[in-house]
Amino acid sequence: MMKELSLREIQLAELEILKKLDEICRAEGLTYYLYYGTLIGAIRHKGIIPWDDDIDVAMPRPDYDKLIEYCRKNQEGLLPLRLMHYTLNPDYIYPIARFCDTRYYVDYQDAVDYGLGLFVDIYPLDGWGNEPSEQHSIYQKFRRDILLVNLAGKSRYIGSLQNPIRNLVKFPAYLYAKLRGTRFFLRKLDNLGKERSYEKDSMVGHLVWAEDDQARIRKDLLSPIQWEFEGGMFTIPEGYDAILTQVYGDYMQLPPEDQRIQQHHYKAYLKEDNKK
Repeated sequence: MMKELSLREIQLAELEILKKLDEICRAEGLTYYLYYGTLIGAIRHKGIIPWDDDIDVAMPRPDYDKLIEYCRKNQEGLLPLRLMHYTLNPDYIYPIARFCDTRYYVDYQDAVDYGLGLFVDIYPLDGWGNEPSEQHSIYQKFRRDILLVNLAGKSRYIGSLQNPIRNLVKFPAYLYAKLRGTRFFLRKLDNLGKERSYEKDSMVGHLVWAEDDQARIRKDLLSPIQWEFEGGMFTIPEGYDAILTQVYGDYMQLPPEDQRIQQHHYKAYLKEDNKK
């Protein structure tokens, strides 16, 4: 029987994945940034937030696409690490990439099984316009397909108990999403992202999986600098304070103790054939 990993064991395994990603990006001249909760951890704790269970990075779209192509050309040499992306794995279900260690097995949130190991999330940053008047309309082009790709990737339908009337819309949408298939919506979202100009737009964000149209940030905040994280040096955006304040408010304030818990509700195991 596989032994479930502790939270710290998960964090340390994910840190090794991040180190390899950092190595590739430095060698290939690609830019990435520690992002979201991982960026908070870097600033507030100089490491992973003690109760966090994943690592997030973001990459400008041009560098993100180059990383995918690098991993496509070097799949065998990267093993046991593998980049998960819909163009590299036909069973993959998310509109972002994940750099995975396939020596681990992860049971993750009722999702369809696509061979996920422990992972680092990689968000592409796409152009999000210049004028406020256009930015909401840009997001609306993505919103519907984001909702549908999330439904298509579920292994089963989960209805709303709080609002049963919502199921009148959600269940038909689930059936439509399953009929079309995950790849259909992943391709649409990816192509929409590539239509935007990262170089020309002054605002950017992870449009392919944005929860709302407030996730956009000023591109001029993204000058890369080095920062200590878990005993090593990794890349963060120079404008980290403005970015984190916009997203989280007072990010230096610790949350109440009852909120210091894992957010993603997955279990991870080292596969039997990889145990020493």
